[in-house]
Amino acid sequence: MQKKLVPFASILGQNKYLTSLRDGMMVAFPATMFGAIMVILQNLPQTFGFAGFLPKGVLDFIDNFFAPVGNATMNISAMFIAFGVAYQLAGKYKQPKVFAGAVSLSCFLMLTLVGTDKT
Repeated sequence: MQKKLVPFASILGQNKYLTSLRDGMMVAFPATMFGAIMVILQNLPQTFGFAGFLPKGVLDFIDNFFAPVGNATMNISAMFIAFGVAYQLAGKYKQPKVFAGAVSLSCFLMLTLVGTDKT
């Protein structure tokens, strides 16, 4: 098993597209972790069953405070990833990194659907 998997893993580890994807996603890792912690804190009362013991005002505060923070950090991490992947790939091709990241981010923002839920 080791004779077959190690060469394949080595080939994947040297692929410039996959390593750029890996390194670009690591740029967003702190924001992703912060957003995940906010989602965990938001759902603690419901998960462990002590939501019935807390006053409704406390539950409303938890939902109104932690939900937008978790949602915003997860959405912003997508912009970090769009910039980071292009930045890393441009570095592999010896091209201007910041310009590639800026073009990638602007393309991402142009394709992002902007709207509101007014239901």
